[in-house]
Amino acid sequence: MTRQRWLDAVRGVAIIAVVVDHVTFMAFHSVWAGLMQVAHIGAFGLAVIFLVTGYVIPASLERGGSPARFWVSRAFRLYPMWIVVAVAAIAASLAGVAPLPGELWRQPGMMLLANLTLLQNLLGVPGLLVVLWTLSYQVAFYALVTAAYRFGLHRRGAETAIALGALAIVVTLAQRLLGPVPLPRTGWFVAVAVAVLAAGLWAALRGGRAVAAAGAGVLVLAILALTARTQHADGWGLVILAMMFTGAALYQARRRALLAVGTLLAAAAVTGWAAADCRTCRSCRPARRPGCGSPGSSPGCCSSSSRRSCATG
Repeated sequence: MTRQRWLDAVRGVAIIAVVVDHVTFMAFHSVWAGLMQVAHIGAFGLAVIFLVTGYVIPASLERGGSPARFWVSRAFRLYPMWIVVAVAAIAASLAGVAPLPGELWRQPGMMLLANLTLLQNLLGVPGLLVVLWTLSYQVAFYALVTAAYRFGLHRRGAETAIALGALAIVVTLAQRLLGPVPLPRTGWFVAVAVAVLAAGLWAALRGGRAVAAAGAGVLVLAILALTARTQHADGWGLVILAMMFTGAALYQARRRALLAVGTLLAAAAVTGWAAADCRTCRSCRPARRPGCGSPGSSPGCCSSSSRRSCATG
């Protein structure tokens, strides 16, 4: 009970930071710009939320004792509010108050499949609302943790966080040198990617030992590949996964948790350095992607072409 109270307090501080970031951006932009010169309090709030997610999910999985039961509980936790938000967003769009992404009308099948699975950002598809991007990483984390649970590896949070942090550094440097690899934004790609992820997760959780191992391998590789090349430039997606596994390591009180924290900080420093010119892109509105630089967007959402345009004025 004591743990739950202090976790609620930490969540509360993080949520307040995110709300202040949004409110100052929309209503007091000069204040928001001043805050950004000191610290990105919205990014701080999100980082804390991801750490708390990593801290509580292993406990929830162990308490339930079944991956299937865990996924059912997650669905009932996420989808009711998601449905309310989606319906409100569509209603606002039809009323002409807030337009939705044009892809919803041009490619409705792709948009609905990507957003209904909550994987839109991993699949390179616009979300119904920009602020829903965090759900893609939470679902990816759930999949990785439940697959690890099948093999008794879910308590290896520190080792996983260290590996993800190191991979984030490698991906960041590679993208810096070679540029990002765009994902095909087609219905076929989304359908195939969702099918591969679903098949891998089902095999990892329900198949025999050999089938489960193969399914887990496919699932992990697919998630890492998609996360490394998401709309979040310079490897931020991998850093987010590393944050959540660092939270898991802290819950497990492993000695390697401190090494995981150090690796995470190093990865965040490298990705932050690589995205530094992207942050200056926030004032370069014509060149950036819609929603880039707003509080609801990810920390590194500018494309390389946007950064080049901003750099040249």
